[in-house]
Amino acid sequence: MPREGHEEVSPRSVDGAAAGHGGGGGGNGGRNEAEFGSSGSNEPEPGRRVVLLFISLTLPVFILSKINLLTPFLISARDLESGSIPTTSSLTKEQLNAYIRAHRPDLLRLQHISQATWANTTLTPIRFFPQSADPKPWHTMITYAFNHGGMLHFFFCYMGFKAFAPSLSFMYGDRRTAAAFLLSSAMAGAAITAWERFLNPWSKVSGQDLSAALHHRRFPATAVTVIDEDGRNHLERRLKDALSTNLGSSGGIVALGTIAAIVCPGMELNLMFIPYDFRIRTLMAALAVFDFGGAFVWDYGLGISHMGHLAGYVSGILLYTLWLRRVPFAFGPRMGERLRKAAMQRPPPPR
Repeated sequence: MPREGHEEVSPRSVDGAAAGHGGGGGGNGGRNEAEFGSSGSNEPEPGRRVVLLFISLTLPVFILSKINLLTPFLISARDLESGSIPTTSSLTKEQLNAYIRAHRPDLLRLQHISQATWANTTLTPIRFFPQSADPKPWHTMITYAFNHGGMLHFFFCYMGFKAFAPSLSFMYGDRRTAAAFLLSSAMAGAAITAWERFLNPWSKVSGQDLSAALHHRRFPATAVTVIDEDGRNHLERRLKDALSTNLGSSGGIVALGTIAAIVCPGMELNLMFIPYDFRIRTLMAALAVFDFGGAFVWDYGLGISHMGHLAGYVSGILLYTLWLRRVPFAFGPRMGERLRKAAMQRPPPPR
């Protein structure tokens, strides 16, 4: 995609051009490279602050939402010897919760913290349906990006963020990269909510029919008389979509990858366990086809929010078109400042 006011470049090419700036001869070129490199040695690596921000937002939320899993391990030997609780080998979840409510208020507080964190950092579309009498949790359209389903989910999201954030931080700076991630995550969350709120057939039934479907898997009589088995399966699938819990930063990460594919088309990425480098545009196009197929053609059964990923692609394109393409690159002033420092540190010529 063309860019107004400047060319499409990659961080690698800019680094190479800047390193050789003004180095006409061999000896002078080597000295200039050394001076240039030393002048910027105190500056943080591009994207480092954004990655630290990502970790500081996601890791505490992930830990707090999963802290209730530690409850069985926090039952002490004194609790078991008291006789008021069975041995851990035969302990059921109901017995454990009953004992905690009666004898361990400290563990009960941990469970409440975990449940509150989960409820406020997960996006469930049915909570926005007009039949819901509870207040609409609008904040979850952005906070869902700070929680993750498990260690593997968190690890892959972290690796994806770390792959795209440095390049965009080099281009636009840390603040704009962080803002792009947060804005695209909110846009993806709003798109998921709007898709289910206005296009899900269960958002248009009465509250009584929706409650019957949720608790008894009994569909409205008017719907049963006009649909066949395929239609019933479709209604069950859409009910599952409305009840699905969306969480994770993948929507915002996909948006960052889309922006990086536009401004750094020559960037190459190496996937884990695959000894081959992929062009970022090839990789993002393949992922878009995969997500489109999972959203509209066939359910892969992987538990992935393909609709959220598709919203991430669209969010990245919109952010670039409406905002980032009009913003000058950040590495221009940075390179000028480095060259100015290198010139100031250069010893005066002998007289």
